[in-house]
Amino acid sequence: MTFPFVKGAVEKGELLLHGAYFGVASGKLLVRSSKTGAFEPVD
Repeated sequence: MTFPFVKGAVEKGELLLHGAYFGVASGKLLVRSSKTGAFEPVD
């Protein structure tokens, strides 16, 4: 959202962003919740 063209596309509904984090050492995948903003483990 720090790039103006990305922020503009999100605000217009032309782009959806999803966040994820994969811990290589732990082998765990965390996905960002759109409701809470927290990264939560995927089962």
